[in-house]
Amino acid sequence: MYRPFWKMTQSSGYYNSDLEITAMRSDGADGQNVNEVNSAVRICHIPARINVKVAQERSQLQNREITLKQLKGHFLAIVNDRKLKNFEVIKGDVVEANLGAQ
Repeated sequence: MYRPFWKMTQSSGYYNSDLEITAMRSDGADGQNVNEVNSAVRICHIPARINVKVAQERSQLQNREITLKQLKGHFLAIVNDRKLKNFEVIKGDVVEANLGAQ
């Protein structure tokens, strides 16, 4: 199903049905499994093909919150890039104002 990108970003930034949330073990130094619980979180937004992985906190819930914030930041960056491109198209070419251009 096609979902307009601007509707996604204006409300919550994503649809929950479009997210694939995976929990995994955090990697330690020298390949050791420091955490024996699955505390790292990876969230994939399937339509936009954006992957975000966070393993900085010990709690899976905290890592999930951080991951969702980063995912929202990626969406906002994409929307701002699109707005900037539209503004550049509307603005057109810039001509210097000097005496020869009268």
